[in-house]
Order: sequence, then C-alpha cells, then structure tokens
Amino acid sequence: MPHRPRRRLCPVSNSSMIFPLPRMTSPPKVEEPANVLIDQPPEKLRN
Repeated sequence: MPHRPRRRLCPVSNSSMIFPLPRMTSPPKVEEPANVLIDQPPEKLRN
C-alpha cells in the first residue's frame, strides 16, 4: 500500500518538476521575439 502511493508521487512530482522548467523557459523566449514582431508592424502601420 505505501509503495503504490510513493510510486505515484514520484512520477507525478518528476513530471511536474520537468514541466515547469520547459514552460518557464519557453514563455520568455517566445515573449521576446513576439514583442519585437508586434512592435514592428504597428510602427510600419503608423508611418
């Protein structure tokens, strides 16, 4: 009984720990280029 819950917690904690790492590194990288691309079009339209 104690082994089953422990095994379930292990994979869950591992996957949850691995998910936040890629997710946190993905948004910042996408936000940087996205902001630059979004800033460029409005400037051209305004001009």
